[in-house]
Amino acid sequence: MKHPLHCLAIIFLLAGCQQSGQWINRAEVSKINYSTDGSWVEVPENTINNPEMLCTGGNLVVWSESSGDFPVRIYDMISSNVISCIRKGRADNEILNVNQLTMSGADRFSVSDIFKKRMTEYLVKNDTCFQVRTVPIQEYSTVCAVGDTLIGVLSKGNARYCIKTSSGEILREFGDYSSFGMNNDVGRSLMQGHLQVNKSLGRMAQFCYYTGAYEIIDYRKDSVVYAKMLDESSFDDNGQRIASMRPDSKINFISVTSSDNYIYALYDGNMIQYYIEHKGEVPSGKYICVFDWDGDYVKCYHSRFPIRSLSWNPDDKNLYGCVLADDGEYRIYMFNSFR
Repeated sequence: MKHPLHCLAIIFLLAGCQQSGQWINRAEVSKINYSTDGSWVEVPENTINNPEMLCTGGNLVVWSESSGDFPVRIYDMISSNVISCIRKGRADNEILNVNQLTMSGADRFSVSDIFKKRMTEYLVKNDTCFQVRTVPIQEYSTVCAVGDTLIGVLSKGNARYCIKTSSGEILREFGDYSSFGMNNDVGRSLMQGHLQVNKSLGRMAQFCYYTGAYEIIDYRKDSVVYAKMLDESSFDDNGQRIASMRPDSKINFISVTSSDNYIYALYDGNMIQYYIEHKGEVPSGKYICVFDWDGDYVKCYHSRFPIRSLSWNPDDKNLYGCVLADDGEYRIYMFNSFR
């Protein structure tokens, strides 16, 4: 029997037969014109410092900060107020780590804290936010809430995905990493990534951070709709049944968001070594790659500015990005050309 990492190496070799990143040009690539393709959101200066994740809904722009006392900040596009109401810390009403940030309504958002192993939903009202509910997520590495149901990727066990109620009842576990020739241990090491759920279609998509791979699942039928390895990556097996990244490993999809019709995946393409050598720079993408929910790669947009994160606003039907502008400041841009 072949070692699972041997099979994996074959897959990456096949993926790497073309020059790295060339898959981007398989679809039409258009340049983003920041003067005509949207508008800048007037967030007050020096408000966005070290952003990571972004989510939008209704009139709210919500983002996470990797440093400072407030790991989540909120901007109200109607009142123009900036809200900092959640502190970093170990207390019950505080957050240690923002693993995932999602909107759960026009005035609600959810934070997955992987350190505290919980997802907390907040209601934004009268320039502050209130805890609505807290749900344990200890078995997940990444998870999304669909009403009172949690759908996510398991951090251990014999399956890849798990669906359970918010009260903790496991409805079912299913899936693995066999579409990419990996066992679950290796898959969990290499296939870490972002999750999006399309409730109307009953589908979810995972786009991977360290490997140029993605998979779309029909979670009603527990079946794979589409799985694709787009690009190669380097890794070390350490003589074990797990894999770890190394300086020449590539960073791929750093942010993913979706509408009812499309998935928007932000592609970086730099090696980890690049960020080791360029202190102060953080993973950012200049390519917004558009896929449909059948898995087809349909379009790509190139940005002259680095983009840190993306978010689709389901209420105003616009794509938003946290963009590092030419003045060296992070700003929020609304791409109305994606409607």
